[in-house]
Amino acid sequence: MNKEGKITVYLSGPMDNCTVEECRAWREKIIKDMPEINFLDPCRRDYSDPGTNQSEEAYTDIVESDKKDINESDIVLVYHDRPSVGTSMEILLAWDRGIYVITVGATGKPLSPWILYHSNEIVDTLEEAKERLQKHSKRFSAYESGIPEDDL
Repeated sequence: MNKEGKITVYLSGPMDNCTVEECRAWREKIIKDMPEINFLDPCRRDYSDPGTNQSEEAYTDIVESDKKDINESDIVLVYHDRPSVGTSMEILLAWDRGIYVITVGATGKPLSPWILYHSNEIVDTLEEAKERLQKHSKRFSAYESGIPEDDL
């Protein structure tokens, strides 16, 4: 939880071989729709042409910055609309650090056993994810305020 009393959520999802629109649309929508949550959006960094002609310094900065964001998060929200190595690694990192993982299985197809195992919750749509985030946000706020969970 950040100093304003908001939970912090890292927005994980495929970026490699995605258009700018594919990377940003779902992230921008959830950020706009949920001002009560502090989101960490990796799209605020330059991911143009990942893996191609990038210096070691460039890709090291990307990975270290993403890892820092994940470490500062209460929840990692995963939008899984296609397989992604980076997204899978972010899920595992969060899981290993004890950070709660909510995965949106956006393809409608079965998810990898690895994704299933390392996700605390699986939902089918962003709308369901928003409902889950609202519930978690209320729980975090109640906990910080000393309100019993039964009173929510």
